[in-house]
Amino acid sequence: MTKIVAPCELAPGFFFIGHPGVLLYLIKGKRQGLIDAGMTVMGPLLRRELDAHIGGMAKLDMQLLTHSHYDHVGCTNLLLRERPDLDIAAHPALAEIVKRPGAIALIRQLNQTLMGGPPKPDQPDMVPFDGFEVTRTLADGVCIDFGGISAKALYTPGHTRDSITFYLPEVKAIVTGEAAGVPDMQDRIMPEFLQNYGDYMASLERLAKLDLDFICLPHNYVLAGEPAKTYIRRSMATSVEFKDKILACLNMHHGDQSAVNQQLTDEIYSAGHGQPKDAFSLNMHAMINTVAKEFG
Repeated sequence: MTKIVAPCELAPGFFFIGHPGVLLYLIKGKRQGLIDAGMTVMGPLLRRELDAHIGGMAKLDMQLLTHSHYDHVGCTNLLLRERPDLDIAAHPALAEIVKRPGAIALIRQLNQTLMGGPPKPDQPDMVPFDGFEVTRTLADGVCIDFGGISAKALYTPGHTRDSITFYLPEVKAIVTGEAAGVPDMQDRIMPEFLQNYGDYMASLERLAKLDLDFICLPHNYVLAGEPAKTYIRRSMATSVEFKDKILACLNMHHGDQSAVNQQLTDEIYSAGHGQPKDAFSLNMHAMINTVAKEFG
């Protein structure tokens, strides 16, 4: 499997930046666009990357967000501190989510857990998440031209209801968020149908129709070449298997979702998973609940 694990220029004007744990993507054309914002703890790294590639955070023209989870929006407030007029583009549902007090508190808490608490005075680039205004809500199919590279917004719900995959036709690349699952370093794909299994599978079916040279994943690596062309179908098959596994566990535990969560979290997390365990357990609970509602 062709895996790109180190930040690099994937194609002219299109860069994998950030860290293998949380991948971010930079479009560098006549205008500059950043896809996703990682976690708050990545602030110093993000500053270094943007300094090196475009001459600083203030030179960024637009941020595009795949969805509203804590590890995708964690540095948005830092970017806004450096460029208050930053254009932020996302799904209409995300625009509402990131203004809700409960969502803001959870995103801040999950980010600060990784930092070991609130930022310290000697960590000026770790800006606490405090919500923000989306300046451009994206309709399904809208295409944003950065000059040489464009990004087309494809609604891909199922992981979350605000999930967008960005398709870069000039590069034959998609930036998926978790809309297509997340493979680990042993090539095991973890499904991510947190919000709706049927929608998740329909989104994968939509992505499977694209001719792709790159699958730009949110964690671990970028897939390039032939593996990128087969990944979506593999993710679909794995998702069906995992749904069936959840159903079997629900039957064994007589519908006790907490018991199923405990069993699957212990089984899968102990096999090696880089995500913080509390976030992993939250996601597992959401998938179990989704399957119980749709198939129970």
